[in-house]
Amino acid sequence: MLRQLLQGEFKDQLFLDKDLANVIQHFRKGDTTDPEKDPENDVSNLLKVLRTFKEENPTWFIADHYVKNRLYHLFWMTSH
Repeated sequence: MLRQLLQGEFKDQLFLDKDLANVIQHFRKGDTTDPEKDPENDVSNLLKVLRTFKEENPTWFIADHYVKNRLYHLFWMTSH
């Protein structure tokens, strides 16, 4: 049933029974992704690193622009 739902939504994607079973087991075990390593958080993690660099060296320049809590522009520069 899960495969049918996925294939209906993603017609060009191939879904193997083994892959679906592995994903289901992964989440049943509670093996969720570490938020610090989650690819969905890449920008958030980058901003944390850049801000840490700026705290350690105030000559760093960081400019960011948000609209409704969504990052649209990010620029950073070192003094070197």
